Amino acid sequence: MNMLHSKDYIANKCGIFTEVANDIYSTPFWTPEYCAALIKELDSRPELFYAHNPDGYSASELNLYNLSRIFSIDICKQIMNKCLPSLLYVFPLLNILGFTSPYFVRYGPNDVKNMKLHHDVSLVSMLVKLNDDFTGGDLVFPRQDYNNKDLPVGHALFWPGQVTHPHQVLDVTSGTKFSLTVWPWPVPWTSEYGIAVEELK
Repeated sequence: MNMLHSKDYIANKCGIFTEVANDIYSTPFWTPEYCAALIKELDSRPELFYAHNPDGYSASELNLYNLSRIFSIDICKQIMNKCLPSLLYVFPLLNILGFTSPYFVRYGPNDVKNMKLHHDVSLVSMLVKLNDDFTGGDLVFPRQDYNNKDLPVGHALFWPGQVTHPHQVLDVTSGTKFSLTVWPWPVPWTSEYGIAVEELK
């Protein structure tokens, strides 16, 4: 997966936040061209995915811990360097050490095709939209009356992960949807596959 280490994958204006709904923020993250190359690579490697939680709470996932420690750290560094300042501006009491365990999620009509309404256990959740050549599959926040159907490819969303922002993924009816999910780790956590503030000093 050499293309994963391209030097030109970071989008212009990465880290500049726009509030798209109550306490849901969007920012450009990866370029559409990089996302397209990434999808092409992922499509050629279906064995990297595995069925996870068939009750519908999750989807087929590729944990980058198992794929590339270097790429995982690169993603976390990008978040820390580009996005954390804006996160701390909009959520000034946010208390995290870093980000860890990025993973890709895949949905499709012949795969796991949705995710039931739930909230996360993270302080802040992040999702990057990697493609839009599918139908259905909207990420929906009922309380905030928001879905990500019109979010541009390569843009990230950040939102409070716990009880205020329950969300779900509607059925994918054609094509295959890919996204990237990343969570921060709370202060007591450690992870050799994440990147913490101390490592950037």
